[in-house]
Amino acid sequence: MLIVGFCFGAFLEGAAGFGAPVAITAALLVGLGFNPLYAAGLCLIVNTAPVAFGAMGIPILVAGQVTGLDSFEIGQMVGRQLPFLTIIVLFWIMAIMDGWRGVKETWPAVMVAGGSFAIAQYLSSNFIGPELPDIISSLVSLVCLTLFLKRWQPVRIFRFGDMGASQVDQTLARTRYTTGQIVRAWSPFLFLTATVTLWSVPPFKALFAPAARCMTG
Repeated sequence: MLIVGFCFGAFLEGAAGFGAPVAITAALLVGLGFNPLYAAGLCLIVNTAPVAFGAMGIPILVAGQVTGLDSFEIGQMVGRQLPFLTIIVLFWIMAIMDGWRGVKETWPAVMVAGGSFAIAQYLSSNFIGPELPDIISSLVSLVCLTLFLKRWQPVRIFRFGDMGASQVDQTLARTRYTTGQIVRAWSPFLFLTATVTLWSVPPFKALFAPAARCMTG
């Protein structure tokens, strides 16, 4: 849930937005063995953390245009409030899934995922701008959580009801992927991250600003 629903969902929110993150991550979780209703509901809830910045910071940028306020300052204020909400939401998700026992067994992973996301979200929104907080935070959280899980594992694997091992579990049990295969699988998202980052650089935006003004009016 933390890797797919939260980290990957937050990345999709920053890159695409408009409901796509919930639809995609919920489908992936169903494939991992999650109850479909739970998967949809949990993904909607966990999307609370990154949704304020939306795709490329569009909600913040539009808010600035509508109100006449500085979009950068709006993003800064949002980035100072959301880090606390992020950690609360992740603990809430664990409680919904498995009650207090689940919270006690997974709190280290929750703190790593939520803490790294919150710190990156605060720093990127306050010092870079409203376009990239979701993408930067999700990637930082994904890397930190993945490295942490190589050293730490929960004492119990949670499953819904009597559901057995998912097809993914069975496939992973007999398949090992090389580093090259993993890099190729992630290459579309790495390319997307590089493109979005480049697009948010002020000199690059200024280069295409005249063309954008001509197209809009």
